[in-house]
Amino acid sequence: MTNDNCWLNDTNSFDLVGKGSFGDLDIADDFNTLYTLNLLDKTLLAIPIANPGAFVATPVPTPANCPAADIRPFGLGVKDGKVYVGMVCSAESTVNRANLRAYVYAFANGAFAATPALEIDLSTYRGSGNVRWQYWLNRTTFNPTNVDQAGGKWGQPSVADIAFDGDSMILSLRDRNADQFGTVAGGPDPADPANYTAFARGDILRACPNGSGGWQVENNGSCGGVTT
Repeated sequence: MTNDNCWLNDTNSFDLVGKGSFGDLDIADDFNTLYTLNLLDKTLLAIPIANPGAFVATPVPTPANCPAADIRPFGLGVKDGKVYVGMVCSAESTVNRANLRAYVYAFANGAFAATPALEIDLSTYRGSGNVRWQYWLNRTTFNPTNVDQAGGKWGQPSVADIAFDGDSMILSLRDRNADQFGTVAGGPDPADPANYTAFARGDILRACPNGSGGWQVENNGSCGGVTT
């Protein structure tokens, strides 16, 4: 099992952050089933608490606008008998941040819904400059001459958790960048003598029911008719 919460200072762990081990954990409303995500094979695990060996693994959906290789699930939430799975399109294979997306899919009665309950275009969500979300880095795309990458300002989104506030959905977006680099730690190339320090720039977003069975993310401090 890999540890996705620390920098292990070897080339394999750099690429495996957010891709190996398990994701979020949540429990069913009736407390009989534990849910988690196998990040390596991208499956939702439904584990009966009374008989863990009888778990069922269901592959997460692949949205039409994202290559299968770039689907990265992690976050979970449970409400009214449904399990909600959060994932991103990492844009890692295309190296094109225009492909960055966040999705939430509902899972019920052993199957995922055909379309996402929520989809967010992350390529434009945080404006311009080095606060923008970026495509996921790996050993081949990390460039020590890139000012933002080497300076630790390369936010890589992951839907880390899902919670509910009444009918509203609360999304936690984690920054994978800090998990890869940590503080004053080596980069992915063992031959590179430099040390790198990353900034973690996550988000907490609210989404409100859209009247059609899904959710719409907040906009300019307004969500579901409520404005702060």
